Amino acid sequence: MKVRIGLIGCGVVGTGIVHLLAQNGERIAQRDGVELEIAKILVGNKDKPRKGVDPALVTDRLEDLLEDESISMVLEAMGGVDPGLSYAQACLRAGKHYITANKELMAKHWEELNAAAREGNVTLSFEASVAGAVPVIRMLTGSLRPNNITSVMGIINGTTNYILSQMDQFGTGYKAALA
Repeated sequence: MKVRIGLIGCGVVGTGIVHLLAQNGERIAQRDGVELEIAKILVGNKDKPRKGVDPALVTDRLEDLLEDESISMVLEAMGGVDPGLSYAQACLRAGKHYITANKELMAKHWEELNAAAREGNVTLSFEASVAGAVPVIRMLTGSLRPNNITSVMGIINGTTNYILSQMDQFGTGYKAALA
């Protein structure tokens, strides 16, 4: 089975996604029986060069993702609420499954996005936005479901992870790691 993907954002994270799919696509297809193909990439500046990214896939029009019926899934690697919220809502309402690592968007607009996903009859996946992508959401909605957990709160962010890693792996002091 082939899944054509729309990608929103092609900075460091988005370009990393493109490279990882290029490197691991065949292995994913063999392991999971799904061939993942990036069909379109939405960016703010389509003229900016992006190493290892096919410029023919790059667009600055959200409509190019929304109107392409072959795109069933959208990955967001943009971050921020504006225009992230409007992009996410449009994709979900258009019937595109949506995957995001956008912590701020999920924290501030969970209810609206969840409603848009229900309206579009699609999945809103956000595990990568939680706890440094530790698979906690799958655990809470799957194996721990009988425990009736209604909420979990906390902050684990990239800066904290970086500082703690520098301190642990290299013996860097807190002030130096923070700087």
